[in-house]
Amino acid sequence: HKQEEFWNAIKFLLLLCVICGPLIYLHIYAAGALKLEWRRHLTKKLSNRYISSSQAFYRLKMQHAHVDNPDQRIAQDIDSFTASSVILLQHFVRDIGTIITTTVAVYRISPGTCRLM
Repeated sequence: HKQEEFWNAIKFLLLLCVICGPLIYLHIYAAGALKLEWRRHLTKKLSNRYISSSQAFYRLKMQHAHVDNPDQRIAQDIDSFTASSVILLQHFVRDIGTIITTTVAVYRISPGTCRLM
């Protein structure tokens, strides 16, 4: 009987790996795609504002000649911002999932305890 339980547990774990493996890669792909698209959007928007009819580009060159490659700095700041924001979003979603699964586990163990929360 114990051997049958063992093999059932092995089958369950293998099934879990088959299901979770692609989900992990889908998660990585979606986070990368979100970061890339958001970065592309912000770069286009801020570059257009930087080189626009208000001529901020030319005023910056005239007033602050010591600033090197402001367009490159904008791109680097956008990259840092989007990377940090996507990581923050991932942690937020993970923590919400943790709260939900913990609540379900506590409810299954002791429904009365969950009502107190």
